[in-house]
Amino acid sequence: NAALGPEVARTAEVVAERYVTKRLRLSASAYHTRIEGLIDPFFLEDGRIIYLNSERVRSHGVEFEGESRWPSGLLVRGSVALQKASSETVGALSNAPGRLGTLQFALPFWRRQLVVASDTTFVSSRLTVGGEPLPDYCLSNLTATYRPLRWPIVVGATVYNAFDQEIDHPVGL
Repeated sequence: NAALGPEVARTAEVVAERYVTKRLRLSASAYHTRIEGLIDPFFLEDGRIIYLNSERVRSHGVEFEGESRWPSGLLVRGSVALQKASSETVGALSNAPGRLGTLQFALPFWRRQLVVASDTTFVSSRLTVGGEPLPDYCLSNLTATYRPLRWPIVVGATVYNAFDQEIDHPVGL
């Protein structure tokens, strides 16, 4: 589409962060975003999709995060985000989940040369471009890395989607 213009986004964000103890960091943030000329897919009667600059979009949300590091090397980090994105005419936007969460940990073993880690992401229900709801999902990855003390190399392996979750992602086609 030759008439397609750029999106213009303006965001304001406030962040507060504090080390509660030597091992525990907490943070909270809030944001508000306005987007002018959002690029949206439109379905034509013949089944084709074209992209056009549409209306104004607003989103706002909050995020809370915590992180703890221990002398043993254990790292635990988690976050929760609550957000809402909508347009003036369509309402809820596609692929804009209202809740997101993460949980990560890393635990070193054997003189901290071997590290076992996990990261898990939660994504709440969201809409496809056609307005159909997609289910929540929780995705976990497991990683092991080995770093020999005398060699400048790192060997690692990751199992992605460790619990074989079925995940649907909305796309514009």
